Amino acid sequence: VNKHFGNYDYGNGCLIEYYPRGVIGNNGIQHVVTESASCAVNSFDTQLQHLSKAQTINAESLGLDTLAISAIERFQDKLYITQDTSPGFISVVDINTFEVITRIEGIETAKGFQAYQRINDISIHDGLLYVSSLSSNRVDIFDINNDHQQVLSLGSGTGSWSGNNGLVHAQGVVANHDYVFVADSMSRISVYRQQDLTTDNPQFAKRHGFLAFEGKYTHRKVQMHIIDQYLMVSTADRNYFIYDLAKLEQAIEQGVDLAPEKRVDNKVQKIDIADNVMTVTFNNRIEWHKTDEFVKNGFELLTPIKTLTSLNGKAVSTLKDVHFSNDELITATDNHITLNQVLTPQVEFTADTQLPTSTIEFDALMPASVTQVLTNDEAHEVLVNRELRSVNINSLVKTELFDDHTVKITNYAAKELRDISPELKLNGVNKWFSLGTIDRLPAYAQITLPLSAFAPDFRFNSANRDGVFDLSELFNSNVELKGLFEHRFSSQSDTFAQTLARLKPTWEIRFAANSTGKWRAMNGLYAREWLIIMTNFAHLVSSDEFKHVWFNFKDIMGYDMHGTAGAVSEPNGYFTANDYDHYYHSMLARDYVNVGITAMGGGLGGQGITGVDTWMFYTHYYGQWGIIAHEFGHGFDGKKTYHHNTSFANGGNGWQPLMTMLANYHIRKGDMPYMDEDINGFYKPENSQYHYVGVAQNKRKHRSADHMY
Repeated sequence: VNKHFGNYDYGNGCLIEYYPRGVIGNNGIQHVVTESASCAVNSFDTQLQHLSKAQTINAESLGLDTLAISAIERFQDKLYITQDTSPGFISVVDINTFEVITRIEGIETAKGFQAYQRINDISIHDGLLYVSSLSSNRVDIFDINNDHQQVLSLGSGTGSWSGNNGLVHAQGVVANHDYVFVADSMSRISVYRQQDLTTDNPQFAKRHGFLAFEGKYTHRKVQMHIIDQYLMVSTADRNYFIYDLAKLEQAIEQGVDLAPEKRVDNKVQKIDIADNVMTVTFNNRIEWHKTDEFVKNGFELLTPIKTLTSLNGKAVSTLKDVHFSNDELITATDNHITLNQVLTPQVEFTADTQLPTSTIEFDALMPASVTQVLTNDEAHEVLVNRELRSVNINSLVKTELFDDHTVKITNYAAKELRDISPELKLNGVNKWFSLGTIDRLPAYAQITLPLSAFAPDFRFNSANRDGVFDLSELFNSNVELKGLFEHRFSSQSDTFAQTLARLKPTWEIRFAANSTGKWRAMNGLYAREWLIIMTNFAHLVSSDEFKHVWFNFKDIMGYDMHGTAGAVSEPNGYFTANDYDHYYHSMLARDYVNVGITAMGGGLGGQGITGVDTWMFYTHYYGQWGIIAHEFGHGFDGKKTYHHNTSFANGGNGWQPLMTMLANYHIRKGDMPYMDEDINGFYKPENSQYHYVGVAQNKRKHRSADHMY
């Protein structure tokens, strides 16, 4: 779509491109792409939603040694935090001061005080707090507005699961105006009528009916939510069920358990619903969905309105619970609770203007600003710390911004790079900007500078030089900066840097912590060589030759790849055209490759790790790529572990022979990024103290001209 509604002219508009097979974008596989690298746009200003720096509640804040959170809830200015222990309790915290107002530790009964033995779930409705206690076999109800006075308790009344009214390991609870629903370890969900739940009714604990549920499981983690006339029952990391409550009374009249309308297998962990927004957590992200769209879409979690993969400077992982309302996100982990406000700083872009380019001269930097990473003696705990040592293979110059307005730039390439422009893209703005230029960046150099060294006023040229970003309001706000930007790099003159910048895979390279059994502890020498290996490997799968062979596999190799079903003509068997397309893109978009060192005569691989023996670290220059490809193939797309019965990890079929042939072709062609083994010198005698096995000199030789595999 041209800026002036004319024929497209590069540098004067935004080209929209369609890829029938898809292309790897920032959010996975895309078919329609705005070609923003050459896109010139009009001036704009926008407000983007970003999270503030976190406020934190930890064990010490609550007067505890450790936390054991299973659930959190908020009611007005009170935050309810479970301590899922035996005995357990709920801390009631003032959301403004973080002071503990009171604790709810159990209930008074005719037999005395009964403390909580595990607390699985809590929920709030109409000023009442509902507490589900696993090993106390009951659900308690408290009046929040009456100093948390106990209203009544559902279950046998004795703490035992026996009896007509007994609950067997209560797991989850939710209420609306008409009903209270309680899930326990049995295969039915209990239904109680609100009108029966009064102390005047001696039969208040008698069930009104049941919902059919899934099996008998003592330790499943259940959450329930009411969405209009529907009940959603979610089991963490497993599935969720949808019930139509409009059919409940009819089922009860017929004397049957209400069956679910739908079961959806989905690795959802925790859900919070407020103000037509569903906040859904997975083990690696938080998603937001419109609740009404969720219903319209047949109760399927389709495209989220927003996804968060990084929170408070760290990758999102398993959360104990989540709450989102009134532009405030509350998350609970094993160690703390964090509160983040949603802020909306202004971002301005002025088209058709430029700022003078700022150039950082490496030799003029203060020594304190420069460090070397991945040295031979770098501490093991540093090497295997993903926050300190990891990089995306297609962005080997890594740029990180921190809240104190410092910028850290690390060159993970094995060669010095020149004329380097670190580039960033703010989440929510599909346009890159350049920090400036660094005249040279030595191999494995890390520089830390104030952001003002590039732009004192926080104004930056766009990467394609068609305008200027003003990010001053963003940088002067309380927004959490870490994880807010994507990074890449470019160079106008360094052809090697340009080669690295063109790599297609987005894999994050991490260094494995494994060091026992058949594994050896990572050190800097091996880490550097692994980056060389993975850079060359990324070059192989980025090549036109690989794409040609992959999409013409049978014509060239004489057979088809096959999946987990084996060499059969059925689903997950021999590849179809769609399978080749799917696995091509999913391999390039694999989340990470966790690389390690083995000592077992070859290597080990899986979904979460790729390891090879010492001799592979110097023989890959000479064409020994089969085992490297094989172990990578065990975790081919990062979705599962593929076994030897598939073409992904079979010594004589599919991926391994293909990549061996391709590697030797490119070695002979001479276009691999790293052809010279002396760049790292892994094999050299001066590095012998860091080797786990001595170098076999007879392995350092190229194959004969007619030996491709």
